[in-house]
Amino acid sequence: MESFPIKISIRPQKTPCSTLLCTSLAFRRKSFYKETCPSPSHNNMLQLTLNRTGYKSKSERSKRYHSQNTVPIISASSYCVLDQNSNKVLYGFNDFQIREVASLTKIMTCILCLNIVKINQIDLDMKVLVSSRAGNTSGTSAGLKAGDTISIRDLLYGLMLPSGNDAAVSLAEFFGEILYTNSIKPIKRFVSEMNRFAKEIGMPSTHFANPHGLMHKKNLASARDIGKLACLALKDNIFKDIVNKKNYLAEIKGRDGFIRYANWKNTNKLLGKGFDGVKTGVTITAGPCLCVSMSNEHNLVIVLLNSKSMEDRWVDAKKLSEWALGKYY
Repeated sequence: MESFPIKISIRPQKTPCSTLLCTSLAFRRKSFYKETCPSPSHNNMLQLTLNRTGYKSKSERSKRYHSQNTVPIISASSYCVLDQNSNKVLYGFNDFQIREVASLTKIMTCILCLNIVKINQIDLDMKVLVSSRAGNTSGTSAGLKAGDTISIRDLLYGLMLPSGNDAAVSLAEFFGEILYTNSIKPIKRFVSEMNRFAKEIGMPSTHFANPHGLMHKKNLASARDIGKLACLALKDNIFKDIVNKKNYLAEIKGRDGFIRYANWKNTNKLLGKGFDGVKTGVTITAGPCLCVSMSNEHNLVIVLLNSKSMEDRWVDAKKLSEWALGKYY
């Protein structure tokens, strides 16, 4: 039996009208732009890309984007970055968290003393007698002894550079007496004024228990509050000069009448390295703390509470300053 091949006719598939219409329109649009808008040359295109991004390669552009938008790893339990001119908080982490702030307390002690000096027109060269209580204060010291005589100006440097707790007590006793004449508890009165002033300038999370920041469960503040305080204090030229000083030579007259000199070195290791203040601090309960400022083209204040170690606070401050300048300015 013979087999015959079967012929099957296959109809060609037609392209839908909608597809043909879209293709035609796309071709016309392409032709129009090609005629009216000629492509820029390779050199012009390269220049346009460089002007737009500032970086030649995609990897460099990506690196810049991530460096500006990724917050660096910071060891501090809470921190805050502020614009010094506007007092605006640029970025914060746990910045409302209330913690002990150690010797950052002395920022308030210093600026409050300067305010009282201005209001009462007191001479900064006026001499202050160091009490036995001040001379026996524990912790970091300016080397003062009971019976010493020293000027208010030198006490302020002794407060902020070597972080002298003895200087803090001497200042609190002296200005507490000025605020409340014949007070039997001048230090307590001075601390009350610290808290009143904190409330006045908008530090809702703050309560001071002493003028030096020694360990006390009620000597508390937040990173945000300390940042606001520092921004305000740095507007005072005398305060700014004090905290920007690396070394200071103080004249102290002893009880025996002999004069000795104390060379105080600032505990802030970042001075002269792009930073110009403000204060260091550390206690067992507060941990390593730091408040720093930088004043150049852009003025920043950075507050770090409870960094991982004494050295980490310097690293943390540098990381945050570089990141903030890249992101916000």
